[in-house]
Amino acid sequence: MSFFGSASDGVRIGQWDLSKTRMKEIPFIIPPLAEQQQIADYLEQKSAEIDATIAHYEQQIDKLKEYKTVLIQAAVTGQIEVSNDG
Repeated sequence: MSFFGSASDGVRIGQWDLSKTRMKEIPFIIPPLAEQQQIADYLEQKSAEIDATIAHYEQQIDKLKEYKTVLIQAAVTGQIEVSNDG
């Protein structure tokens, strides 16, 4: 934040008045290529785990929808008794 503050010509409510020339002088820290690759590999692994978890729960949801349909059909056709106790 201090770099942006030094590149600013002033602060107005909700925004900074940034100088393009001074913005170019703000240093950017870029990790070495090997570290970037480790980060990318980690993110890909976690994304794959998340995708697998989503697929698992989507399968469960599909099975529950199918069960619901079968249950409604059984109730409507009288294959199971539905009572209003309770």
